[in-house]
Order: sequence, then C-alpha cells, then structure tokens
Amino acid sequence: MADSRFWRSKESALTFFEGVPSEIQKVDEKFIKRFAPGHAILVGDLNPKTECGEINWAGVIDSISESETSIKIIWRNADFILKPTSAGRAYWRKLDWFNFAEAVVERYMLDAIFADIFDEIEWRKIKKLSDLPQQSLKQMNQFQVV
Repeated sequence: MADSRFWRSKESALTFFEGVPSEIQKVDEKFIKRFAPGHAILVGDLNPKTECGEINWAGVIDSISESETSIKIIWRNADFILKPTSAGRAYWRKLDWFNFAEAVVERYMLDAIFADIFDEIEWRKIKKLSDLPQQSLKQMNQFQVV
C-alpha cells in the first residue's frame, strides 16, 4: 500500500514556540525517508468525549534534512473536525504520527480542505511538487540549505 501525502501528528509530538508550531520540527528517523516536500500535516488530537479528531494546525513540508532528521514546515492555523471510524480512532489514540490511507484522504476531502487553507493556486503548486519522483526531489534538495 502506497503512502498518501497526508499525515497526522499529535500536538505533544511537536515543538511549539509561543503557541505556534516551530517551523523546523525534529521527527523520528523511521519517518524521515517517507516524508517529501509538499506532504501535508494535520496537527490535532482525538477528543475522548466526542471521539472526533480536532485539528488545530495544518502544515506543508517545505524541505527535509535527513542528516538532522528534521523537516521545515509552512504552517497555517486551522479549526476543523474529522470523524474517524473505530479502526481509525485506534491510530489517533496510539500513535504520535500516522499516514492517512488514500481512501480516508478522499473521504475527508483533505485535498479540498488544504486548497482552502493554503489558497487553491498555492496548493496546486505544492501538490505538483509532491507528485515529482523522489529522485528528482532529492536532487532539488541537495542545493537547498536546511
């Protein structure tokens, strides 16, 4: 099963500065090779009373530093709710990070949500970047200072 380009992170798994997620985030080594520029990150937690995922931040990966196991993210404030299935709620409860399945991305209409949050034209440019083959992205990133 191929990874989607949408990820979820618990707020507690990120570094914040004055209530805003830091632009540079350290990530677990097991994820660094699965991330790519243009991937989207939803930040939020499962509300145990409503069993809904409450999303407070949306981000897009701008660049990756494998040597530092860090990613640079463009953040936007967000405020929306996702209703996971019982199987999905297990991911929300147990994992700090997870990759949304493509069927879930479509069900939640995450592409449309991110187009609204990031401006549709900007989101289309980002989406094209994430559709490039990984080898091309690595060649592009070798010239970036991260």
